[in-house]
Amino acid sequence: MKKLYSESFNHYVNQHAIFNEDHFSSLLSLFHVYKYNAGDHIIELENEKSIVFFIFSGLIRCYYLAEDGKEWSRGFVQEEVMCTTIPKEYLQRFSPYGIHSMEDSIILIADFMSLKCCMIKFQW
Repeated sequence: MKKLYSESFNHYVNQHAIFNEDHFSSLLSLFHVYKYNAGDHIIELENEKSIVFFIFSGLIRCYYLAEDGKEWSRGFVQEEVMCTTIPKEYLQRFSPYGIHSMEDSIILIADFMSLKCCMIKFQW
């Protein structure tokens, strides 16, 4: 992972929690860098993936389909913000939300369950 990405992520994380170097390295190892073009889907509607992501650059939109089939925006997530899809383990079904890139974006993504296991292991 490029040093610039890890430094930005480290800066964000340190604003919200205290991590020693080993814990941060373990956390960082769960994330992978993905590049999306404007309009690309990151998560399709009804997708089973539960992810945590950090927006290094770009803008993403979270949306859902109403019962009448009309698409509605749920929210927008900008650079240097971390967020997650709603894990299917909590909903007892796939998330009704889709996520797509509004701009060319670079996003660090980790699997939710891997992150949860890592946090339990280090008792964060």
